[in-house]
Amino acid sequence: MMHIVLLILKITGIILLALLGLLLLLGLTLLLVPLRYHVSGEWMGEAKAQARVHWFLRLLSFRAVYDQKSGLLMKLRVFGIPVWSSDKEEPVKEAGDSIEHLMDDGGDSLTQNLEREEQRYRKSAKKVQEMDEAFEKKSSDGCKRGARKALKNLLFSFRRIYDKLKGGCQFIQEQREWLENEKNQASLRFLWKQAGRALAHLRPIKGQGTISFGFEDPYTTGRVLQGVSLIYPFCHRQLSIQPVFDEKILEGEGSFTGRVRLGFLLWLAVQIYFDRHTRKLIQSFIK
Repeated sequence: MMHIVLLILKITGIILLALLGLLLLLGLTLLLVPLRYHVSGEWMGEAKAQARVHWFLRLLSFRAVYDQKSGLLMKLRVFGIPVWSSDKEEPVKEAGDSIEHLMDDGGDSLTQNLEREEQRYRKSAKKVQEMDEAFEKKSSDGCKRGARKALKNLLFSFRRIYDKLKGGCQFIQEQREWLENEKNQASLRFLWKQAGRALAHLRPIKGQGTISFGFEDPYTTGRVLQGVSLIYPFCHRQLSIQPVFDEKILEGEGSFTGRVRLGFLLWLAVQIYFDRHTRKLIQSFIK
């Protein structure tokens, strides 16, 4: 009897360990196996774009295609089998038939409604005229009261503006002291560093894009190019900017490929969480 009980416990333990191992393997797979994406698009007078995302040897795959004529189409596959798609046909009614139907059924009622509205308008016009006459009689008596009230409102407005300016100066002083705090500066530098690492991980690994733009005025083209030059050093390897100074044009095309590991992003978030001062700083911003 005891032998049978021990055998059952042994089998139960083996099953539990196997389930625990499967859960651990699934968790590591979710964290370490990257999501791979491919994005491409172009603008040649009309917008066209396509995006594909797949995970774990295309166990899960998602595709989205956009075209100005057909709109946005999306499809989700599991093991290559479509499980969801946004391409669903919906019944469309012709506008001409609906208008004819309304005109046939509601023509008489529309005429009656117009006559009723005309009568209501005449009655309301008489009431407005009577109210204007009564107001003219009382305006002479209430002129002095209105002047006193306007003076009080003006003084109140000046006091309110003064209070706002005083409160704004105090707010600026508090924010200046907050920025000069060494711990706050260290937390902001740490957040900036983590954000940079996250963006570097998310940006495409391969790809090439081209943008051609121009305006009728060459001066405007030069000013836009001057603004673009501030961010161009960060993307010059994968993006080519071609200004056109003698033609109004806007064209572009590109294709980019990259990957995202959830485990790396989770590790960055864990580092921020275990930094005590940074965690409190984020909580204060959220509240």
